[in-house]
Amino acid sequence: MELLNRTFIAPLDREDLFAIIKEIDNIVDALETVAHRFEIYGVEQIKPEAKILSEMIINCTKELKSVVENLKDSKNTKLIKEKIIEVNRIEDEGDIVYRNAIKKLFSENRDKPIEVIIWKEIFGFLEDTLDACEDVANVIEGVVTKNA
Repeated sequence: MELLNRTFIAPLDREDLFAIIKEIDNIVDALETVAHRFEIYGVEQIKPEAKILSEMIINCTKELKSVVENLKDSKNTKLIKEKIIEVNRIEDEGDIVYRNAIKKLFSENRDKPIEVIIWKEIFGFLEDTLDACEDVANVIEGVVTKNA
């Protein structure tokens, strides 16, 4: 934020950059929350669905990295929009993985309530992280549309 206040950036308003940075920070916060849950609960074995959701988060953040790198050049609007669509697609797919993970968790662990509680929370935070990625994409989409 200090660098933003000291730097002149012509293509985007400072308010738009602040909104983007704030949403990116929400991704970082969500990832920290997930990491802390693994530590707090002493999770030693990762469920396959958590791995899938984690890969989706990685893919979303790679797409967002590309979007941010291309924000400087207004000629890259088409590429930016394609990347934003991909982030939204991944997040939608993540919703399906999340719902199926919860359904499987409850059906296969009826006699393990503590495990259900732990993994329901972890899956929820992983899905929240994907939502945060989509929020960044949505803010950037609005900024790009505004400046087109």
